[in-house]
Amino acid sequence: MANMSGSSSSDRSPRLSSRLESLIEELQAMSDKPASNKKLVREALKNAAKLRRRPKPDVTPVEFACKVLRKLRKSQQSHRRCQNKLRRSKKTIRRTRERLNASQEELHEAKYYLDIGDWAAHLCTTKEAWDSESAKRCLQKSPGSRCDDILANLTAEFALVRGWRANGEDITSAPDTPCFDRCRTLCTLAELDFGNYLQALRTSTDRNVLCHHPPPRIEDHLNADNTVNWRSLYEAGEDCRRRIQRDHRSGRLTNDRFHLFSNMIDWWFASYVRGWDEHNKAIPTHSSISARTSAINAVANRLTVAETFPPPEPYEPGKWDIIPHDE
Repeated sequence: MANMSGSSSSDRSPRLSSRLESLIEELQAMSDKPASNKKLVREALKNAAKLRRRPKPDVTPVEFACKVLRKLRKSQQSHRRCQNKLRRSKKTIRRTRERLNASQEELHEAKYYLDIGDWAAHLCTTKEAWDSESAKRCLQKSPGSRCDDILANLTAEFALVRGWRANGEDITSAPDTPCFDRCRTLCTLAELDFGNYLQALRTSTDRNVLCHHPPPRIEDHLNADNTVNWRSLYEAGEDCRRRIQRDHRSGRLTNDRFHLFSNMIDWWFASYVRGWDEHNKAIPTHSSISARTSAINAVANRLTVAETFPPPEPYEPGKWDIIPHDE
């Protein structure tokens, strides 16, 4: 007599059993994945385990659970991708805002120095007006005639004074400060406070650095025999090109301005050299001849800093009180 109450392996549907085992494997794989919906997966596995004991399991609930979990996981993955994209967008916005703020600061700085620059230059020339005519001619030939050079000379002398102070202020080892002595004397004659003059000098120098970027000079690229090192001059121009390339990459220069500036560098060098021969030697233009002559004359007329300034004044107590103790 057939057993009507129990279940036997012959009563089980192989197709349904295979489908159930496949769904269970999928659920187990879901449970092993990070950030999975483990509670829902455990519940689905528990229900699937119960179905294993039935002769003809209805796998529809398990199929539905798997389908829901698949969609849920896909939704979660999409959500994470959106979050990552949002984080990247926020970083991009932050960097763009930082560049915008930096550009605005540079614009404000440029406007400030364009406005204040002539005022600072007035104070600097007020001091220089008290030079004798011979001293003015001498200074024009020197390497220290520009505000930038004067400030560099003063800064170097200030460093010597600070070192002297730090070493005990021995009068016998007091350093020479010819640039400071000259500037202080002229400020006294012009009834100009030296501290105010120093601030004006620094402002004028900052403005020059911001607003003036002249091309490389031939006189700085002469060989010992007074021939021009055209390759060195060319590389100096390429250094300028690399600088504007950095500005272009950072967004400070538009494409049009970058290409125009880059072309300007090419045109500048082409005004001196029309090309290179088969031996890689420069082929100078006609205008380069007069430019070379001017450069040679400029170098020949240069004076050293020592020739420019009168002998330094001897040290006396209080001479350097006006020099700041720190930078």
